[in-house]
Amino acid sequence: MSYLLDIICPACGKTYTADEPHNICSCGSPLLARYDMEQAKKDDELFDERYSGIWRYHKMLPVRDMGNVVTLGEGGTPVLSMPEMGRYIGLEHLYVKDEGQNPSASFKTRGASVAISKLKEFGVTDIVMDSGGNGAGAWSAYCRRGGLNAHIYMTAKAVQANQKECAIVGGDVNMCEGHTTILGKKVSQSMAEHPDWFDVRTMHEPFRVEGKKTIGYEIVEQFGGRVPDVILFPTAGGVGIIGIHKAIEELMELGLADKMPRMVSAQYEGCCPVVQAFEAGRDTCEVWSGPMDVIPGGLSAPKAFADKLLLGILRETGGTAVAVSKEDTERHWKQMAQSEGLFVNPEGATTLAACEKLKKNGWLKGDETVLCVMTSNGIKYDELVTEVPNLVTE
Repeated sequence: MSYLLDIICPACGKTYTADEPHNICSCGSPLLARYDMEQAKKDDELFDERYSGIWRYHKMLPVRDMGNVVTLGEGGTPVLSMPEMGRYIGLEHLYVKDEGQNPSASFKTRGASVAISKLKEFGVTDIVMDSGGNGAGAWSAYCRRGGLNAHIYMTAKAVQANQKECAIVGGDVNMCEGHTTILGKKVSQSMAEHPDWFDVRTMHEPFRVEGKKTIGYEIVEQFGGRVPDVILFPTAGGVGIIGIHKAIEELMELGLADKMPRMVSAQYEGCCPVVQAFEAGRDTCEVWSGPMDVIPGGLSAPKAFADKLLLGILRETGGTAVAVSKEDTERHWKQMAQSEGLFVNPEGATTLAACEKLKKNGWLKGDETVLCVMTSNGIKYDELVTEVPNLVTE
């Protein structure tokens, strides 16, 4: 069962029925799912221990019939204390949430599982989207698992692991030169030719973010209801921050979380439209027009579709947005592996570099509890590692 109530536009307040698929509001804003919180408050078994991973939260997810759930065991990823990295940066209480332990080694599986489950419930047969890499792998796998047809345009700059993952899983995955703006045009062209294909681009439907919000549910549970002071997330489309914020907002209303953390977006200096907009005091982002200079693998979105919603959350929570260099990111990426034994993705390491920057300028205090979300597993980025062990001969 689900306490899903309806679908609402956070910009204009217009509501939509939750019993048929929707993309975006007539005003152009992304849509969000809303739940019957009064009924949820009365439920003494709100989180269902019969299920593991994200689906133990099924009452606060949009799928009404559990028979429609498409799962590969996503969720339940650990929060790990990082004492050595904390000392390196100057933070006494540094933690990471390791999303690389999900199926397909990425946090993208959460959104794919929930959205595809709901679309299956609606009877949707074909989805179309663009991707920088990890999303393509996750959605290809979950569509295959759920019996849907995936039509995906993925950047040719995606790391080899993502390309090979899509190739082995199969599906209609097309490699294209260029960033997400160009890929998005390919999606629009395909939809014009195939009007029955459902658009699942980032924040173009309300259910991917429901999967991402389970990161926030888990964080709150893992910290015993005491929310970290600061949560940092590597940001392209912004769904991670939007989802975690939505989760904690819901849990606070249910009396299960003590506060809202300060939310921080981390981006590369070579593609930081959210940082630029935040620092300029704008409500929306301008399309990134400078050279695209990022470590291959992600965080290359020239503009977040849900930029207004994302920037509002950063300001509302007293958070910020930080741009970091590739060099500082790579330094923290390697330091994490060498000091803590955790091989994460470069995008995740941007949050560590952001911590160092925020600690040095005084925005972060040394005794605050800080959580960085590592969004994928470093194994997917092995081609970026140039070091190899010594070859021993007789």
